[in-house]
Amino acid sequence: MCRMAAYLGPPIPLARILRQAPHGLQRQSYAPRHMLTGKVNADGFGVAWYPGAGVPPARYRSLLPIWADPNLDDLGRVIRSGVVLAAVRGATVPGTTAYADTQPFLSGSLTFMHNGFIEDFHRRLMRRIRAQVSDAAYADLRGSSDSETLFALFRTLTRDATSPEGLMEGLERTCETAGRLCREAGSAALLTLLVGNGNALAGIRAAVGRPEAPSLFLCHASDLFPGAAVVASEPLDDSESRWQALPEGRPFAVTWDGGRCEVYLP
Repeated sequence: MCRMAAYLGPPIPLARILRQAPHGLQRQSYAPRHMLTGKVNADGFGVAWYPGAGVPPARYRSLLPIWADPNLDDLGRVIRSGVVLAAVRGATVPGTTAYADTQPFLSGSLTFMHNGFIEDFHRRLMRRIRAQVSDAAYADLRGSSDSETLFALFRTLTRDATSPEGLMEGLERTCETAGRLCREAGSAALLTLLVGNGNALAGIRAAVGRPEAPSLFLCHASDLFPGAAVVASEPLDDSESRWQALPEGRPFAVTWDGGRCEVYLP
């Protein structure tokens, strides 16, 4: 499984969520508190950020564990952004590390991450799910992971990727379609998804054939990240009272208008 974190608010250095937070992604990579399967996330990491309004996101990925990348101190210190999405990876199939399978995934203004897995994906589900994908999204596939395939499905099923409501609807449709195909194939799945478009973050937690979906927490209007919203697999500090555990099966979104965050949680 993976650990994910996304930030929306006043610009901050990337290092704030990667290494500087008391329980940032680097610590979560080797000392997770809420991970359902696995013990360490050492199969690479990635971080995407939006350089400015209307500018497509940029990305840095590494196949090294996040604690071992010598470039991250400098990059994390000097690169600042108001929209950041990052993940540390624990490959579902051990040894399958490749840049094409390392999150976050990008397409135009969209950034996408998935925490979880689709059981027996390559043998039972890969062709079934990819058969639902549009030609344009299929042509952009570069790897063979379930996560990238879910992003292609999301792009196919999302009618409006510019609004928080559209992102939430797209995530719900993605989980419904993937879940139906998994049930038909007799495969379990954990589908915790996060997506950003430069103006909003949206997410959902879902599980198929498992008792619970991977965790996801929200922190906003807090002294930890003033004026910002943070969504993460685990709280980024040692005070879970600042963080709201997001409910399973309900999409949510957050926006930032330059001064305050708004939360959409139907």
